[in-house]
Amino acid sequence: MTTEERITELEIRIAELERANEEMAQTATGLWKSLESMRQTVDRLTARLQAIEENAESETPATKPPHW
Repeated sequence: MTTEERITELEIRIAELERANEEMAQTATGLWKSLESMRQTVDRLTARLQAIEENAESETPATKPPHW
């Protein structure tokens, strides 16, 4: 293999690695956006659940039922 052929082969490999790196970066960005969206959803659901629990606590009678 001549020096020119080796250089060409290395250039091809570099181009393939750059393409793969760009694809992985795009995938990571998409996953990060999905993660942030899910985190916001969990935060909203947590707040709703806490509100429901607080409301349920205020409606629960403080005395034992008669069958106790």
